[in-house]
Amino acid sequence: MIEFIIAGIVIIISIYFFLSSKPKKEEKKNTEKISESIKKVEQEIEMSKKEPEEDISKYLIKTLRDVKELNRIYIYNNGHIIIFCDNKKIGFCYLKHLNEKNTKILSKSIELDTITDISFSEDKKIIVVSTKNTKNILYYGFNFENGKNKIIKLNDLISTERKFEINNILISKDGNFISTSGNAEDTEIQIYNSNSKELVQKISTGSIRNIDMKITPDNNDILISTFMNEISVIHFEKNEKFNNTTLKYEKVVKIERKKSISGAKNTILGYDFSNNNRFFILSSEGKNIKIYQNYGEISESKVFNKFDIDFNTKVISLYIDSFFDGKIEGFVAASNDNDIYVYDTNGKLIKKLINAFDIEIVLLKFVKVDLNTNDENNLNDDIRNINFYDKNDENGKIVLISAGKDGKVKIWDLNLN
Repeated sequence: MIEFIIAGIVIIISIYFFLSSKPKKEEKKNTEKISESIKKVEQEIEMSKKEPEEDISKYLIKTLRDVKELNRIYIYNNGHIIIFCDNKKIGFCYLKHLNEKNTKILSKSIELDTITDISFSEDKKIIVVSTKNTKNILYYGFNFENGKNKIIKLNDLISTERKFEINNILISKDGNFISTSGNAEDTEIQIYNSNSKELVQKISTGSIRNIDMKITPDNNDILISTFMNEISVIHFEKNEKFNNTTLKYEKVVKIERKKSISGAKNTILGYDFSNNNRFFILSSEGKNIKIYQNYGEISESKVFNKFDIDFNTKVISLYIDSFFDGKIEGFVAASNDNDIYVYDTNGKLIKKLINAFDIEIVLLKFVKVDLNTNDENNLNDDIRNINFYDKNDENGKIVLISAGKDGKVKIWDLNLN
């Protein structure tokens, strides 16, 4: 009898919980549906507030492309020279004017392993190349035949003392010295004399594996970013020494490690020099942008201005238009994946190019392009005789050069001057 009573109580309790839980489940489902509807309405209201996307094609002056997938790209001589490569091909572009005649691309395929890096000497007009699975530095130059310039392989070669392949290579503007860094197992920086092909000096970086090197525009210092909170400075002290064997004066260099540039509280993501070499810009995690002033020696640089943006960026460029009475005027460009944002030097947003590329942006650089079409220097002349150091026309256009991983180089006129 007791068993039947207990069984009845259990059945009644089960029915009660079943009946009472059903409305709660229905109520929960209804609440979730209402929440989803509210979110959709809120999203639609937010989208309606946004400005319609601007047609950015009106700012695009020219698109250059000669490689399928960009490996490395660098800009020299205030933007007049662009060199780039994919895995098998190196390219050279002399951008003096914006007309078709003066923006031809020269290219040369490398019948070797994958290219790891390239660098260009503006004085000697040579390109140095490092490739995968080798420790050698290869030399390329120019030849002029039948009214046309060609990139040719030179006989010069440096067999380095690296343990593994070269990851990063830099040749000085005067072409006399070449700096190399290696991969994660070979972090030492090695500097070679380009003429004697001999190792000049080794610089230990300890256990730091992620190295990015840049030469300052004045050709006096190497900046080494370790993607930490400071930038190391290596100074070249250049002199001449008489060689009793060759009976000639040869350039020698003494390497001196200067004080590191600090001031970044977070991990450094990217940096670049201004057009006038008196300032440089640094981006770091935390969406921070800092502009430094160079007080003669870059190791003595101090933070001049700083501001925050809405995203972290590894690709950044700084153009100084004027510096007067302790104030700077100019422009900052930063990329957010495939979008470009342009600010003034106080962080005010001036222009945004949404979907400027179909793929990640890897380079931004403000340059001033001479609009004087009567310049005698162009790619119809022998590149070896071209003077790359003509001053920019004061009436030149400030343009923004950008490059994406897809190999496209796009040049924008954003009406900045």
